[in-house]
Amino acid sequence: MDQAVSPEPHFFLLDIEPKPAARPRFFRGRVHTEPKYKLWQQQCTQLLRLQWDREPLQRVEHIHFVFVAANRRTDIDNLIKACLDSVVSANILRNDNLVVLDSISASYEHTKEFKPCILIRIYE
Repeated sequence: MDQAVSPEPHFFLLDIEPKPAARPRFFRGRVHTEPKYKLWQQQCTQLLRLQWDREPLQRVEHIHFVFVAANRRTDIDNLIKACLDSVVSANILRNDNLVVLDSISASYEHTKEFKPCILIRIYE
């Protein structure tokens, strides 16, 4: 029997400036993550947790990200990675591998007129 697909996506609005995932650095055989990025990730995860009170999703058909910010020089794939890491940390998705997540799309809205934010739509 087929499960009913939710017609409405789960929608998250994060009042935080998009930040690309930092490259891990290695120092004396250990991985070091940039402190500013670590703090951003904690804040992003907390914002997501405030909007989610269910069990982690086991399977997702599609996730769409909209990044709104003034920076023109950023890699959208690193923005996606940073957000996906926070979505998993917030226990919205059980993980971000292909068994759980079928497809991802993203857009970047360059503007100085609006406050930076991230919009996330998750389709089950």
